[in-house]
Amino acid sequence: MTAKTDYLENKLIDVILRAQSLTIGAAVLSWSTAPTVYIALHTTASVDATPGTEVVGGSYARQPIVCSLANISGTQGTGTTVASSGSDGTVENNNPIVFTNMPAVSLVGFSIYDAVTAGNMLFHAPLTGQPIAVVGGSTVTFAANALTVQEDN
Repeated sequence: MTAKTDYLENKLIDVILRAQSLTIGAAVLSWSTAPTVYIALHTTASVDATPGTEVVGGSYARQPIVCSLANISGTQGTGTTVASSGSDGTVENNNPIVFTNMPAVSLVGFSIYDAVTAGNMLFHAPLTGQPIAVVGGSTVTFAANALTVQEDN
């Protein structure tokens, strides 16, 4: 089995979640406009091939994040806003993510999609301390640096 280098992990994270260009040889992949990804919450666990059960009810909706250096940290540490240079392939949200008027649910994980509804699941992870009981009508806030994404090694 082969593994990605830290260089490639950093470049993949930066191009997918931070809207940076990727150069391989003479070819350059770049965005004409920064993409937006959407944070979803789940009541059952996701696996690579299948999303978990997404929350429904209340005013729940996937929350948008415009891919940028300002919105997603670099791999070198929380809150960073320059190109990735770390060695663990891990990034976090730089700003709070807020879900208002939630239904009464127990949360077990989150995922990142390429669309506000339906779409493709790009990343997924369990929530620390899950299940997390949510009272109907409440607001769920993930503070800056609370949601972590790691590029698989």
